[in-house]
Amino acid sequence: MTFENSIKDIVNSIKQREFLNEAEISNGVVLRVLNELGWNVYDTKRVKPQYRIENKMIDFALCFPENKPIIIIEVKALGKAVNTDEQVLTYAFKTGIPVAILTDGQEWHFYLPAERGSLTERRFYKLDLLEREAKEVVEILQGYLGYEEIRSGAALQKARADYEKQYKSKEIDEAILDI
Repeated sequence: MTFENSIKDIVNSIKQREFLNEAEISNGVVLRVLNELGWNVYDTKRVKPQYRIENKMIDFALCFPENKPIIIIEVKALGKAVNTDEQVLTYAFKTGIPVAILTDGQEWHFYLPAERGSLTERRFYKLDLLEREAKEVVEILQGYLGYEEIRSGAALQKARADYEKQYKSKEIDEAILDI
């Protein structure tokens, strides 16, 4: 099965409400996506489940190099990712982890915690699997989360460029309103 077909299968499962809780989203969506993106989900030096930050367990930490988190992923039940971004952003910011992701399987919120602006302004991309074609979903996820893209630094570079473009657009909009 291709990654595109896996995305179509995941979307169908989401539409059918087959994922009832966080564990099912973690196993049926997140780990499946990470595996398709080249992450060895069985290598706990690279994909750390239940990663501890202070007294909180984050669902996944993606590590590169080994045992050094570069991305943390917090998983919520379908429809429960609303207004829960502050927690994952705060933990990522405190520990210097450059990218934080909040997902309920359907929506994927990508953040750069150390950037300027309010916590919610630090989101550089929101992806809703039900609003995009599978091919586009694959390209977006590959660009931000692909193992090779993370390893080479291209994913973080792309994330920062997208954040800057979004931030500058916001500044322009605010300047126009001030006129």
